[in-house]
Amino acid sequence: MSIHSTTLTSGFSPLKLVWPIALSGFVVGCFLSFSIVSGDQLGRVNLFYLLFIFVFIPLITALLSMITLMTKRGISFASLVVKLPLLSNAQRQTLRQMQQLKIDRHWLFIQGQYAAIFYACGGLVTFLLLLLGSDVNFVWRSTILSPEDIHPFLKWLATPWQFWSEAQPDLSLLIATQDNRLMVPNSANPEFSHWWKFILATQLCYSLLLRLIMILPIRWIIAQQIKNDFEQQLKQTINRHQKTPSTSFVHADIVHELPNELCVVNWAEFSQQELSNVSAIKNFPLIEISDLTPDQTERSLLVLVKAWEPPIGELEDFLKEHNGFLYPIDFKHNNVIELEEKDCEEWQRFTAQLTQWNMFQPPFNNTSENSSAQDTMS
Repeated sequence: MSIHSTTLTSGFSPLKLVWPIALSGFVVGCFLSFSIVSGDQLGRVNLFYLLFIFVFIPLITALLSMITLMTKRGISFASLVVKLPLLSNAQRQTLRQMQQLKIDRHWLFIQGQYAAIFYACGGLVTFLLLLLGSDVNFVWRSTILSPEDIHPFLKWLATPWQFWSEAQPDLSLLIATQDNRLMVPNSANPEFSHWWKFILATQLCYSLLLRLIMILPIRWIIAQQIKNDFEQQLKQTINRHQKTPSTSFVHADIVHELPNELCVVNWAEFSQQELSNVSAIKNFPLIEISDLTPDQTERSLLVLVKAWEPPIGELEDFLKEHNGFLYPIDFKHNNVIELEEKDCEEWQRFTAQLTQWNMFQPPFNNTSENSSAQDTMS
Protein backbone atom coordinates (compact mmCIF):
# COMPACT_ATOMS: atom_id res chain seq x y z
CA MET A 1 0.00 0.00 0.00
CA SER A 2 1.41 3.39 -0.91
CA ILE A 3 1.19 6.76 0.75
CA HIS A 4 -0.95 7.97 -2.11
CA SER A 5 -3.51 5.23 -1.61
CA THR A 6 -3.58 5.92 2.10
CA THR A 7 -4.32 9.55 1.43
CA LEU A 8 -7.27 8.56 -0.74
CA THR A 9 -8.71 5.82 1.43
CA SER A 10 -8.26 7.24 4.92
CA GLY A 11 -8.56 10.94 4.09
CA PHE A 12 -5.34 11.65 6.02
CA SER A 13 -2.66 13.37 3.98
CA PRO A 14 0.96 13.09 5.13
CA LEU A 15 1.42 16.79 4.30
CA LYS A 16 -1.31 17.90 6.69
CA LEU A 17 -0.52 18.84 10.25
CA VAL A 18 -1.16 16.33 13.03
CA TRP A 19 -3.25 18.18 15.59
CA PRO A 20 -1.95 16.41 18.74
CA ILE A 21 1.61 17.43 17.84
CA ALA A 22 0.63 20.99 16.89
CA LEU A 23 -1.52 21.54 19.98
CA SER A 24 1.28 20.24 22.19
CA GLY A 25 3.51 22.99 20.81
CA PHE A 26 0.75 25.57 21.36
CA VAL A 27 0.31 24.55 25.00
CA VAL A 28 4.06 24.72 25.66
CA GLY A 29 4.23 28.18 24.04
CA CYS A 30 1.31 29.49 26.11
CA PHE A 31 2.75 28.08 29.33
CA LEU A 32 6.26 29.49 28.89
CA SER A 33 5.01 32.86 27.69
CA PHE A 34 2.58 33.22 30.60
CA SER A 35 5.19 32.10 33.13
CA ILE A 36 7.72 34.71 31.98
CA VAL A 37 5.54 37.65 30.90
CA SER A 38 3.53 37.54 34.14
CA GLY A 39 6.66 38.85 35.84
CA ASP A 40 7.31 39.23 39.55
CA GLN A 41 5.09 40.79 42.20
CA LEU A 42 5.88 44.26 40.81
CA GLY A 43 5.06 43.23 37.24
CA ARG A 44 8.71 43.35 36.16
CA VAL A 45 9.73 41.01 33.33
CA ASN A 46 13.36 40.15 32.70
CA LEU A 47 14.21 40.93 29.09
CA PHE A 48 16.77 38.12 28.96
CA TYR A 49 14.14 35.52 29.92
CA LEU A 50 11.95 36.69 27.05
CA LEU A 51 14.85 36.40 24.61
CA PHE A 52 15.45 32.88 25.88
CA ILE A 53 11.92 31.60 25.12
CA PHE A 54 11.28 33.69 21.99
CA VAL A 55 14.72 33.58 20.32
CA PHE A 56 17.10 31.00 21.75
CA ILE A 57 14.64 28.11 22.19
CA PRO A 58 13.34 28.49 18.58
CA LEU A 59 16.89 28.76 17.19
CA ILE A 60 18.24 25.81 19.19
CA THR A 61 15.30 23.55 18.31
CA ALA A 62 15.55 24.57 14.64
CA LEU A 63 19.24 23.62 14.64
CA LEU A 64 18.53 20.29 16.36
CA SER A 65 15.76 19.46 13.89
CA MET A 66 18.09 20.12 10.94
CA ILE A 67 20.82 17.96 12.49
CA THR A 68 18.31 15.15 13.06
CA LEU A 69 17.07 15.41 9.48
CA MET A 70 20.53 15.31 7.91
CA THR A 71 22.33 12.82 10.18
CA LYS A 72 19.46 10.41 11.06
CA ARG A 73 20.44 10.94 14.69
CA GLY A 74 19.17 13.11 17.47
CA ILE A 75 15.72 13.78 18.80
CA SER A 76 12.88 16.14 17.98
CA PHE A 77 9.72 17.36 19.67
CA ALA A 78 7.53 15.54 17.13
CA SER A 79 9.32 12.22 17.64
CA LEU A 80 8.62 12.48 21.37
CA VAL A 81 4.93 13.27 20.90
CA VAL A 82 4.30 10.36 18.47
CA LYS A 83 5.44 7.94 21.18
CA LEU A 84 2.49 9.07 23.31
CA PRO A 85 -1.00 7.56 22.73
CA LEU A 86 -2.27 10.71 21.01
CA LEU A 87 -2.33 9.76 17.31
CA SER A 88 -5.27 8.16 15.54
CA ASN A 89 -5.01 4.81 13.76
CA ALA A 90 -4.94 6.55 10.37
CA GLN A 91 -2.08 8.79 11.48
CA ARG A 92 -0.06 5.86 12.85
CA GLN A 93 -0.70 3.93 9.63
CA THR A 94 0.63 6.86 7.61
CA LEU A 95 3.71 7.03 9.83
CA ARG A 96 4.41 3.33 9.22
CA GLN A 97 4.14 3.85 5.48
CA MET A 98 6.49 6.83 5.75
CA GLN A 99 8.96 4.46 7.39
CA GLN A 100 8.54 2.02 4.50
CA LEU A 101 9.31 4.82 2.03
CA LYS A 102 12.21 5.92 4.27
CA ILE A 103 10.95 9.48 4.50
CA ASP A 104 9.62 9.32 8.06
CA ARG A 105 12.40 11.73 9.12
CA HIS A 106 11.04 14.29 6.66
CA TRP A 107 7.50 13.74 7.97
CA LEU A 108 8.64 14.17 11.59
CA PHE A 109 10.60 17.26 10.53
CA ILE A 110 7.48 18.82 9.00
CA GLN A 111 5.39 18.00 12.07
CA GLY A 112 8.14 19.48 14.24
CA GLN A 113 7.92 22.73 12.25
CA TYR A 114 4.14 22.74 12.66
CA ALA A 115 4.64 22.31 16.42
CA ALA A 116 7.15 25.18 16.44
CA ILE A 117 4.74 27.42 14.51
CA PHE A 118 2.01 26.66 17.04
CA TYR A 119 4.54 27.25 19.84
CA ALA A 120 5.13 30.70 18.35
CA CYS A 121 1.38 31.33 18.03
CA GLY A 122 0.79 30.30 21.64
CA GLY A 123 3.56 32.61 22.80
CA LEU A 124 2.26 35.49 20.67
CA VAL A 125 -1.34 35.15 21.82
CA THR A 126 -0.37 34.97 25.49
CA PHE A 127 2.08 37.86 25.13
CA LEU A 128 -0.48 40.14 23.47
CA LEU A 129 -3.24 39.24 25.95
CA LEU A 130 -0.99 40.05 28.90
CA LEU A 131 0.00 43.34 27.27
CA LEU A 132 -3.68 44.23 26.93
CA GLY A 133 -4.75 43.08 30.37
CA SER A 134 -1.84 44.00 32.61
CA ASP A 135 0.91 46.55 33.15
CA VAL A 136 4.09 44.82 31.98
CA ASN A 137 7.41 46.43 32.92
CA PHE A 138 10.40 45.18 30.93
CA VAL A 139 13.73 45.33 32.75
CA TRP A 140 17.06 43.54 32.57
CA ARG A 141 19.68 42.57 35.11
CA SER A 142 23.30 41.52 34.82
CA THR A 143 26.24 41.42 37.19
CA ILE A 144 29.01 41.64 34.60
CA LEU A 145 27.34 43.14 31.50
CA SER A 146 26.77 46.83 30.92
CA PRO A 147 24.29 48.45 28.51
CA GLU A 148 27.18 49.14 26.14
CA ASP A 149 28.01 45.41 26.09
CA ILE A 150 24.46 44.27 25.38
CA HIS A 151 23.43 46.87 22.83
CA PRO A 152 25.50 45.50 19.85
CA PHE A 153 24.06 42.03 20.37
CA LEU A 154 20.49 43.33 20.45
CA LYS A 155 21.16 45.43 17.34
CA TRP A 156 22.40 42.30 15.58
CA LEU A 157 19.24 40.42 16.58
CA ALA A 158 17.13 43.26 15.20
CA THR A 159 18.88 43.28 11.80
CA PRO A 160 16.00 41.51 9.96
CA TRP A 161 13.54 44.30 10.82
CA GLN A 162 15.68 47.39 10.31
CA PHE A 163 12.74 48.94 8.45
CA TRP A 164 10.76 49.01 11.73
CA SER A 165 12.52 51.78 13.62
CA GLU A 166 10.24 51.66 16.66
CA ALA A 167 11.21 48.01 17.26
CA GLN A 168 14.95 48.71 17.23
CA PRO A 169 16.84 48.51 20.56
CA ASP A 170 18.12 51.84 21.81
CA LEU A 171 21.10 52.36 24.10
CA SER A 172 19.32 55.01 26.14
CA LEU A 173 16.41 52.62 26.62
CA LEU A 174 18.82 49.94 27.83
CA ILE A 175 20.29 52.34 30.36
CA ALA A 176 16.85 53.46 31.56
CA THR A 177 15.51 49.94 32.04
CA GLN A 178 18.50 48.39 33.80
CA ASP A 179 17.25 47.03 37.12
CA ASN A 180 19.34 47.15 40.27
CA ARG A 181 18.10 45.49 43.43
CA LEU A 182 19.77 48.19 45.55
CA MET A 183 17.73 50.90 43.85
CA VAL A 184 14.21 51.78 44.89
CA PRO A 185 11.89 50.18 42.30
CA ASN A 186 9.95 52.66 40.23
CA SER A 187 7.20 50.82 38.42
CA ALA A 188 5.82 54.11 37.10
CA ASN A 189 8.76 54.63 34.76
CA PRO A 190 7.18 54.79 31.26
CA GLU A 191 10.42 53.53 29.69
CA PHE A 192 9.77 50.07 31.14
CA SER A 193 6.96 49.36 28.67
CA HIS A 194 8.83 50.43 25.52
CA TRP A 195 10.42 47.04 24.87
CA TRP A 196 7.22 45.32 23.75
CA LYS A 197 7.65 46.14 20.05
CA PHE A 198 11.18 44.71 20.04
CA ILE A 199 9.96 41.54 21.78
CA LEU A 200 7.05 41.23 19.34
CA ALA A 201 9.44 41.55 16.38
CA THR A 202 11.72 38.82 17.77
CA GLN A 203 8.74 36.45 18.03
CA LEU A 204 7.55 37.17 14.51
CA CYS A 205 11.03 36.73 13.03
CA TYR A 206 12.74 33.96 14.99
CA SER A 207 9.75 31.94 16.19
CA LEU A 208 7.29 32.22 13.30
CA LEU A 209 8.92 33.33 10.03
CA LEU A 210 11.96 31.09 10.47
CA ARG A 211 9.81 27.95 10.72
CA LEU A 212 7.66 28.91 7.75
CA ILE A 213 10.82 29.19 5.66
CA MET A 214 12.16 25.84 6.91
CA ILE A 215 8.98 23.89 6.19
CA LEU A 216 8.59 24.78 2.50
CA PRO A 217 11.47 22.74 0.94
CA ILE A 218 10.70 19.61 2.98
CA ARG A 219 7.03 19.76 2.00
CA TRP A 220 8.18 19.82 -1.63
CA ILE A 221 10.41 16.75 -1.07
CA ILE A 222 7.56 14.71 0.41
CA ALA A 223 5.15 15.86 -2.31
CA GLN A 224 7.63 14.67 -4.95
CA GLN A 225 8.04 11.32 -3.19
CA ILE A 226 4.27 10.83 -3.12
CA LYS A 227 4.08 11.70 -6.81
CA ASN A 228 6.86 9.26 -7.70
CA ASP A 229 5.22 6.52 -5.63
CA PHE A 230 1.93 7.01 -7.48
CA GLU A 231 3.65 7.03 -10.88
CA GLN A 232 5.46 3.82 -9.97
CA GLN A 233 2.16 2.13 -9.17
CA LEU A 234 0.68 3.38 -12.43
CA LYS A 235 3.58 1.96 -14.46
CA GLN A 236 3.29 -1.38 -12.68
CA THR A 237 -0.44 -1.48 -13.41
CA ILE A 238 0.20 -0.79 -17.11
CA ASN A 239 2.92 -3.43 -17.29
CA ARG A 240 0.69 -5.95 -15.56
CA HIS A 241 -1.99 -5.58 -18.22
CA GLN A 242 0.38 -5.80 -21.17
CA LYS A 243 -0.06 -9.03 -23.09
CA THR A 244 3.22 -10.88 -22.84
CA PRO A 245 3.68 -14.57 -23.71
CA SER A 246 3.48 -16.66 -20.58
CA THR A 247 6.65 -18.53 -21.58
CA SER A 248 8.67 -15.40 -20.78
CA PHE A 249 7.80 -15.63 -17.08
CA VAL A 250 9.47 -17.77 -14.47
CA HIS A 251 7.18 -19.02 -11.72
CA ALA A 252 8.50 -19.70 -8.23
CA ASP A 253 7.60 -23.01 -6.63
CA ILE A 254 5.11 -22.93 -3.78
CA VAL A 255 6.27 -24.15 -0.37
CA HIS A 256 3.67 -25.82 1.87
CA GLU A 257 5.72 -26.18 5.05
CA LEU A 258 7.48 -23.60 7.22
CA PRO A 259 10.58 -23.89 9.44
CA ASN A 260 10.24 -23.78 13.21
CA GLU A 261 11.74 -20.30 13.68
CA LEU A 262 10.21 -17.34 11.88
CA CYS A 263 9.18 -13.76 12.57
CA VAL A 264 5.85 -12.72 11.07
CA VAL A 265 5.61 -9.26 9.45
CA ASN A 266 2.06 -8.03 8.82
CA TRP A 267 2.92 -5.97 5.74
CA ALA A 268 -0.72 -6.02 4.56
CA GLU A 269 -1.90 -4.67 7.93
CA PHE A 270 -4.59 -7.31 8.35
CA SER A 271 -6.92 -6.82 11.31
CA GLN A 272 -6.57 -8.91 14.46
CA GLN A 273 -9.80 -10.72 13.58
CA GLU A 274 -8.39 -11.72 10.20
CA LEU A 275 -5.05 -12.76 11.68
CA SER A 276 -6.78 -14.96 14.24
CA ASN A 277 -8.05 -17.11 11.35
CA VAL A 278 -4.60 -17.60 9.81
CA SER A 279 -3.53 -20.77 11.58
CA ALA A 280 -0.16 -20.96 9.81
CA ILE A 281 1.21 -18.06 11.89
CA LYS A 282 -0.08 -19.04 15.32
CA ASN A 283 3.28 -20.40 16.52
CA PHE A 284 5.37 -17.43 15.40
CA PRO A 285 5.87 -13.94 16.92
CA LEU A 286 4.21 -11.02 15.13
CA ILE A 287 6.37 -7.89 14.86
CA GLU A 288 6.01 -4.42 13.33
CA ILE A 289 8.33 -3.35 10.52
CA SER A 290 9.60 -0.41 12.57
CA ASP A 291 10.36 -2.73 15.51
CA LEU A 292 12.67 -5.09 13.60
CA THR A 293 15.91 -5.56 15.53
CA PRO A 294 19.25 -6.60 13.96
CA ASP A 295 18.81 -10.05 15.51
CA GLN A 296 15.36 -10.43 13.97
CA THR A 297 16.45 -9.19 10.54
CA GLU A 298 18.99 -12.03 10.39
CA ARG A 299 16.22 -14.59 10.93
CA SER A 300 13.82 -15.68 8.21
CA LEU A 301 10.66 -13.62 7.93
CA LEU A 302 7.13 -14.64 7.00
CA VAL A 303 5.69 -11.58 5.26
CA LEU A 304 1.90 -11.41 4.97
CA VAL A 305 0.53 -9.65 1.88
CA LYS A 306 -2.87 -9.19 0.28
CA ALA A 307 -3.19 -11.65 -2.60
CA TRP A 308 -5.64 -9.48 -4.53
CA GLU A 309 -3.30 -6.46 -4.58
CA PRO A 310 -0.35 -6.39 -6.99
CA PRO A 311 3.17 -6.29 -5.54
CA ILE A 312 4.70 -2.82 -5.56
CA GLY A 313 8.20 -1.41 -5.47
CA GLU A 314 8.12 -0.59 -1.76
CA LEU A 315 7.57 -4.25 -0.90
CA GLU A 316 10.32 -5.35 -3.28
CA ASP A 317 12.79 -2.91 -1.70
CA PHE A 318 11.96 -4.27 1.75
CA LEU A 319 12.26 -7.91 0.69
CA LYS A 320 15.66 -7.36 -0.93
CA GLU A 321 17.06 -6.48 2.49
CA HIS A 322 15.75 -9.65 4.15
CA ASN A 323 14.99 -13.31 3.45
CA GLY A 324 12.22 -15.79 4.18
CA PHE A 325 8.75 -16.64 2.94
CA LEU A 326 6.13 -14.54 1.19
CA TYR A 327 2.57 -15.47 2.18
CA PRO A 328 -0.17 -13.99 -0.07
CA ILE A 329 -3.52 -14.38 1.70
CA ASP A 330 -7.05 -14.12 0.37
CA PHE A 331 -10.09 -13.85 2.63
CA LYS A 332 -13.78 -14.50 2.35
CA HIS A 333 -15.87 -13.51 5.36
CA ASN A 334 -12.61 -13.17 7.37
CA ASN A 335 -11.68 -16.79 6.55
CA VAL A 336 -8.61 -17.79 4.53
CA ILE A 337 -9.45 -19.20 1.09
CA GLU A 338 -7.42 -20.64 -1.75
CA LEU A 339 -5.88 -18.08 -4.11
CA GLU A 340 -7.37 -17.40 -7.50
CA GLU A 341 -5.17 -18.68 -10.30
CA LYS A 342 -4.31 -15.25 -11.71
CA ASP A 343 -3.36 -13.90 -8.26
CA CYS A 344 -1.28 -16.98 -7.48
CA GLU A 345 0.65 -16.76 -10.76
CA GLU A 346 1.32 -13.06 -10.30
CA TRP A 347 2.84 -13.61 -6.86
CA GLN A 348 4.81 -16.62 -8.14
CA ARG A 349 6.35 -14.44 -10.87
CA PHE A 350 7.15 -11.75 -8.32
CA THR A 351 8.74 -14.20 -5.87
CA ALA A 352 10.82 -15.79 -8.64
CA GLN A 353 12.71 -12.49 -8.99
CA LEU A 354 13.83 -12.65 -5.35
CA THR A 355 16.40 -15.41 -4.92
CA GLN A 356 16.32 -15.33 -1.12
CA TRP A 357 12.53 -15.68 -0.90
CA ASN A 358 10.02 -18.54 -1.28
CA MET A 359 6.28 -18.34 -1.70
CA PHE A 360 4.25 -20.11 0.97
CA GLN A 361 0.71 -21.45 0.75
CA PRO A 362 -0.97 -23.85 3.19
CA PRO A 363 -2.26 -27.11 1.69
CA PHE A 364 -5.84 -26.75 0.48
CA ASN A 365 -6.27 -30.24 -1.00
CA ASN A 366 -7.84 -32.06 1.89
CA THR A 367 -8.00 -29.45 4.63
CA SER A 368 -8.39 -25.75 4.07
CA GLU A 369 -6.76 -23.06 6.15
CA ASN A 370 -10.17 -22.09 7.41
CA SER A 371 -11.11 -25.52 8.64
CA SER A 372 -7.66 -25.90 10.17
CA ALA A 373 -8.24 -22.74 12.13
CA GLN A 374 -11.63 -23.98 13.28
CA ASP A 375 -10.12 -27.31 14.37
CA THR A 376 -7.50 -25.45 16.36
CA MET A 377 -10.17 -23.37 18.09
CA SER A 378 -12.22 -26.45 18.91
